[in-house]
Amino acid sequence: MRIILLMVLAILWPAAAHAGPNLNPEHGDAAYQAWSILSPDVADPSDYKDNVIVYFHGFRSAVPNGTYKRIRKKFKKTHTVLGVNYNYLNIAETVKKLDEFAETHLKGRKITVFGTSLGGFWAEYFGNRIGATKIVQINPLSDPAKQLEKYAGTTQKSKRRQTAFTVTLDGVHSYKGVPRTANPATTSLVVLTADDQLLDHKVSQAFYGSRDRTKVSIYPTGGHTIDLRKHEAAKEIGAFVWDK
Repeated sequence: MRIILLMVLAILWPAAAHAGPNLNPEHGDAAYQAWSILSPDVADPSDYKDNVIVYFHGFRSAVPNGTYKRIRKKFKKTHTVLGVNYNYLNIAETVKKLDEFAETHLKGRKITVFGTSLGGFWAEYFGNRIGATKIVQINPLSDPAKQLEKYAGTTQKSKRRQTAFTVTLDGVHSYKGVPRTANPATTSLVVLTADDQLLDHKVSQAFYGSRDRTKVSIYPTGGHTIDLRKHEAAKEIGAFVWDK
């Protein structure tokens, strides 16, 4: 019996030893919870690559999600790819935690910040605040204080976090207090889709297109959450990130 057990372990051990990080934890897992930093490839910030990507998820979402996984797969050979799990409506906490995160994890690195939907807003804020090299926003909320008002008074649920939360008008309007100062050292790419059913791409184009060092690209299709495995915007995003 002992010999059989050893043989089984010998067969399974190589597979276990070479298994990659778990990018599909069960819903409700601690990996999804706010506040947390997803760093599946290297735990110690001192071991990060010189080039780091920081990704922000959208409203009701959490990382790892599909977009994070696509970004990590595309850039992990050249970048350390981190995900930020933040509280959707505790803006003061997020601002404070982001400052601490930049200080403890990102000093001395070249940073590219990604964000989708509400995460696009946070990518813009964080990237400009720290003087990131580049920012990539995919269908970002240009005015969360207004665009999230429709959820005020409702109970929303995050499937990945397996938590429910009540959206208050005060919480939504807290986004008005987040400073939005453009950094002259930062270059931005804003990807919009004309068939986005959640956002008005014309409003976003007008807002982001007025900013210096920002390129706005509008694609005819893709929905609110574009699939970077096959969407044509993936080529433009790759070229933008890798361009020196």
